[in-house]
Amino acid sequence: MLQRTGDGSPIHRLVGELDLFDANDLSLILRPVLLTPDAVLDLDGLAFADLAGCRALLALVGPPDGQRVIASPGTPCGRLFAWLDAVEGDGPDTEPSVAASL
Repeated sequence: MLQRTGDGSPIHRLVGELDLFDANDLSLILRPVLLTPDAVLDLDGLAFADLAGCRALLALVGPPDGQRVIASPGTPCGRLFAWLDAVEGDGPDTEPSVAASL
């Protein structure tokens, strides 16, 4: 589920679980959100994500470009993102918290 702050902020928070069954819906919901400049996707409320969910996030966010940032990647996808950045050099732009991303 996607929560928005409602105050016009570029911060959008994913909560709950993200898995194979949600990956396609996530694409439909997040694609327009991530087209906004300086979008921040906060994963702090994400309790579980499988590989399909993490791949869906990576496909939506794309390579590092300073335009879209994942905040609080945490455990569900954080290890995959860190590995991609270390091994392939093309993990997404991440920040440890929403405050650090602003």
